[in-house]
Amino acid sequence: MAIKFDFNKMRTAVKGWLVGTDVAGGTLTAGEQATYIPLLSTGRQVINVSADTTLYSKDSGAVVCWDASTNDTDITLPPCAPGLHFTILVTVGGHTTGGSQVITATNGESGAGYDYFFGSYRMTETDTVDQFHSQIVVKATAAAAPEDYDHIICDSNGTATGGQVGSIIELYGTDNNGWYVSAHMQTSGTLAATAAGIA
Repeated sequence: MAIKFDFNKMRTAVKGWLVGTDVAGGTLTAGEQATYIPLLSTGRQVINVSADTTLYSKDSGAVVCWDASTNDTDITLPPCAPGLHFTILVTVGGHTTGGSQVITATNGESGAGYDYFFGSYRMTETDTVDQFHSQIVVKATAAAAPEDYDHIICDSNGTATGGQVGSIIELYGTDNNGWYVSAHMQTSGTLAATAAGIA
């Protein structure tokens, strides 16, 4: 099989180099074989979503721009795996009935061994000063009952969930089941006593 390279593109993709080392990772001395690791210029894939969408592991690293204004719009993640990463930006606020959500590949399955979310879901009430709430989900708790932590709700005027434009959800695959969540959500609703966006 012939492999074709565009060396000009490859050359311009390299923006620099890490300090050279010997093959064992130590300091170079005269006469040793040198190892040089390139620093690459990278651009992230952008995926625009306004209807039910399934993401795949090949999409890892993508920025997902989510128009969540249509009720029951779901983003389905690929099966969790270490190193997968998605950034979800709410570009149009979530429908006010709160039906739009990010769901795991095994959404609705109960018992250990299925995908789940853990981490933090922070909420800000946008029309009131100093109104914040957060939900913290412990990994062991979610792993034991994944059916209780397999979707993230997007609702622009929720009292326990958020989803106005400007909300952001970062997702990181930590192992074969656990998605780490760092979400900062905005809402126009009056905040309840606790946040409950990971459910």
